Amino acid sequence: MILPAFTQGIYGRLRQQAGADWQHYVAHPFLRQLANGT
Repeated sequence: MILPAFTQGIYGRLRQQAGADWQHYVAHPFLRQLANGT
């Protein structure tokens, strides 16, 4: 699920313009651990 905050504004533009780089960033293990609270 993608939060509306990440589909609009600066993050939305970053996702649209950076494509694969954005996916690589959000899939990073550090961010996954932050999301899981570990």
